[in-house]
Amino acid sequence: VTSDHFAGAAADEIEDPRPTAELLRQWSTDHPEFQYLPRKFKIAITGAPNDRAVTRSHDIGLRMVHNEAGDPGYEVMVGGGLGRTPMIAKTVREFLPYLEAILQVYNLHGRRDNKYKARLKILVHETGLEPLKADIEAAFASIRETFVSPPAQLIADMEAAFAPPPFNNTRSLAFEDA
Repeated sequence: VTSDHFAGAAADEIEDPRPTAELLRQWSTDHPEFQYLPRKFKIAITGAPNDRAVTRSHDIGLRMVHNEAGDPGYEVMVGGGLGRTPMIAKTVREFLPYLEAILQVYNLHGRRDNKYKARLKILVHETGLEPLKADIEAAFASIRETFVSPPAQLIADMEAAFAPPPFNNTRSLAFEDA
């Protein structure tokens, strides 16, 4: 799980993506769906409209956006990657992250016969975006009832851990004449 190198300090950020990235890191560690993945799996997240995390070149990319009501959320993109078969990720949902459903669909339908084709980008390319979106929506509908939001205290602790340090901006910049 990676983020924008200016995360937490960029003036154009909608919201700091680092707490979300840390939540995803903790969620994915020892998660059963991650244990079954055949190869590396990369998630990128950015909190700014300027995508400095290159989210469209990762298996899953999350880009902070506002919905019509002005609430922050994430655009969800899947199937990006570089290497021997470069592909740009495609948007599967404009405003809701549902990573577990994406992983379930990939684990069920992803290629395992060829290590070079055992990537989410290959599944997106071979299946097509619309059938894949339908499978992800069906998987999400089946697990939505069991979804539990992270405890509020955990989120507060993560946000506090990524709070910016106090800056001393009181130093005078006046120069004395020589």
